Amino acid sequence: MSAEALSRSQIAEMLEAYRTGVPVETICARFEVNRATLYEARALYGELHAPLVHARATASGEEELSLMKRAVAELLLDNAILRMHVQRRERY
Repeated sequence: MSAEALSRSQIAEMLEAYRTGVPVETICARFEVNRATLYEARALYGELHAPLVHARATASGEEELSLMKRAVAELLLDNAILRMHVQRRERY
């Protein structure tokens, strides 16, 4: 399994285990990855010191960001409709 195939929480947990000194063989067996994948994840994501709680908070933050983007898109659409309406009124 490659580092990209793992979820953020799995990567965070795997790197946290590595940081705390759990043997590499144990981490690889637990997450069913090879040593290269562990080191690839470490290279891609650095020495991730965030606990799993932070990873979960990031997921809820991404959900909130998605809602905000949707709200902005709706407001932009409303703005465009109002501008079209004003332009039509100016013609008459």
